[in-house]
Amino acid sequence: MELSTLCAVYATAHRHSEPSEAEIGQIFSQFGQSFRQTHPLSSKQSRVLSALSLCRTGFLGTHKQSCDHCSYYEYLHNSCRDRHCPRCQFKAKESWLDNRMAELLPTAYYHVVFTVSDQLRGLIFQNQRLLYDALFKTSSATLLKFGKDEQHLGAQLGCLGILHIWGQKLWFHRSTPATHSLHCASQRAE
Repeated sequence: MELSTLCAVYATAHRHSEPSEAEIGQIFSQFGQSFRQTHPLSSKQSRVLSALSLCRTGFLGTHKQSCDHCSYYEYLHNSCRDRHCPRCQFKAKESWLDNRMAELLPTAYYHVVFTVSDQLRGLIFQNQRLLYDALFKTSSATLLKFGKDEQHLGAQLGCLGILHIWGQKLWFHRSTPATHSLHCASQRAE
């Protein structure tokens, strides 16, 4: 079989087709308007609902996908690329999580949070880089010192730190900026 024939056969067999089962975008397209009338949505929620409703439809445009080996091509609808879209981001998210899980040590982990007083929120907002850096340095120094102390653990801690400045509803979390740390449970060697 010639390469160009094989490419055309392959492309036809793997052509993007309409899903056989209902997907979230189709459900939102069909019922989104009535849902919005009975459920108040934030502007972010409304944007996500719209993005998912339009994902891989002609409304987001199309692009030409061509075979590198032959003259076969097809036009495909663009995706929304929204992080909430299971069609666009699910596989990438699952792959990322699987890779992170493979990196974990076979031990328990602890979640430690350091927050900042409400009285400092204005100062922090005006000096974010300097004060978030200070928050990370002091929280990690505290944990490392605590871990090394023979009265507590007597060991070097392994940890991952994340700065949390956004609330669950994606507003700036000025009232309670915090560092979240994930620490390996470790045992003192006898």
